[in-house]
Amino acid sequence: MGANGHLSIKQGLFLQARLAGHNVLASAKIAGVSETQAHRWLKLEAFQQAYKTASDELFESALDELKIGMSEAIAGLRKHLGADVEPTAATQMVAIRCWIEQAIANHKTAELEERIAELERLIAQPRGKDWKVVS
Repeated sequence: MGANGHLSIKQGLFLQARLAGHNVLASAKIAGVSETQAHRWLKLEAFQQAYKTASDELFESALDELKIGMSEAIAGLRKHLGADVEPTAATQMVAIRCWIEQAIANHKTAELEERIAELERLIAQPRGKDWKVVS
């Protein structure tokens, strides 16, 4: 980490390579550092937090793309509902189904995350001396 608490240029390159799916050795080579140095960085809490943040942002971006493509997926589904299905159309239908199922699962996950956050907020609130768990 740099003196300002941010990733160095080499750490940033290593992080991006890891996010792109490269293993530690390949990512270290891309960043121009030894594998040993890369493993040291992986143990740093600040680096782990930077990796998690970047990974979460990448995932959110992918979810946004999924949401954007829903109308196209549904249009593709409608196009093929009454049509004779060719082999290429069948694979297209499988992709559309996967897209829709994933979007629904993501929506359910987001709802559950909101509910969990609310429960965590309630648990964190101070309790009076008369507070007790009701079973």
